[in-house]
Amino acid sequence: MKRTIALVTDFGHKSAYSGIMKGVIWSINPEANIADLSHGIDPGDIAEAVYILMESIDYFPVGTVFVCVVDPGVGSTRRIIAIDCKGKIILVPDNGIASVLFNKICKLDTKIYSITNKEYYLAMVSNTFHGRDIFAPVAAWISSGAELKKIGEEIDPVSLVNFELPEINIRDDGSIEGQVVRIDRFGNLITNIREEYFKNINDFESLIIVEKEIMISSVAEFYANAKENEPTVLVGSSGYLELAVKDCSAEKILLIGKGSKVILRFSINDN
Repeated sequence: MKRTIALVTDFGHKSAYSGIMKGVIWSINPEANIADLSHGIDPGDIAEAVYILMESIDYFPVGTVFVCVVDPGVGSTRRIIAIDCKGKIILVPDNGIASVLFNKICKLDTKIYSITNKEYYLAMVSNTFHGRDIFAPVAAWISSGAELKKIGEEIDPVSLVNFELPEINIRDDGSIEGQVVRIDRFGNLITNIREEYFKNINDFESLIIVEKEIMISSVAEFYANAKENEPTVLVGSSGYLELAVKDCSAEKILLIGKGSKVILRFSINDN
């Protein structure tokens, strides 16, 4: 059966880990299409993995199997979860990723399973590489047509390990307090402030980086029309407000990282 398996890991590209997972998948289902969605998640960064999945799932066809191995608890008693969501299957460790996906994008008509049938694992399972020994073979069997009810047991979503993404705060003066939650390869600083809060580009007054006491007043609709060498606020393709510097890294210019607090302020309209 020719179905897509999309991989999300924090393995990076220096090791053979992601390649070995592909080998396991193709050994079980030679017809599987494998998409490298991302192997650049920062080690153990559950929130970043969630954001990557949330912005990507809708762009893949029905039947896709997503495999997310960002798993600080590998080898422990944490469960491996399969979410049947929007006609797609998402395999994740039960470390909070599943709870966010269920609550944010999958809640309606969703079934959740704990993967328990070891017949679908590799024969030997290590304590340190469940991506190879459990996630990859289970994904391969699912992509071959195996039913979730045979691979695992349906569970109550309430039993999932809870995890909360950083929240925004709407302040008394109407400004919005958020934080940098991701940094892409180009050094763009992506916040958790969604574009719907950026109601009209003409209402923008400034974005304040609290820890640096920096006020940014430049705004652009896309990267190319940003001002040279000047930090700029824009809405990225994922629908979140971000800080960018044209042809440069905002991370290196501003010297801030994940968790840095920002405040979005709007101009006062007397009309």
